[in-house]
Parts: sequence; C-alpha cells; structure tokens
Amino acid sequence: MLVALFNLGIATLIYLPFVVVANKAQNAIDKEESEEDIANALKF
Repeated sequence: MLVALFNLGIATLIYLPFVVVANKAQNAIDKEESEEDIANALKF
C-alpha cells in the first residue's frame, strides 16, 4: 500500500509540470486568439 502511494506521488510530480506547461500554452493561445478577435472587431 505504501509503495503504491509512493509511486503515485512520484508519477504526480513527474506529470504535474507537463500539465502546468500545457495550461500556460493554452492560455497563451486563447489570449492571442482573443487579441485577434478584438483587432477584427475594431476593423469592422
């Protein structure tokens, strides 16, 4: 049981940075898209 929890903790520590990076990348993409939408709205 203890070994399973330890393995879960290690897996989480390894996986977490990838989740954070993916979220930051998605937020950057959303931000760029929203800026483009605003620019297009101003053109019209």
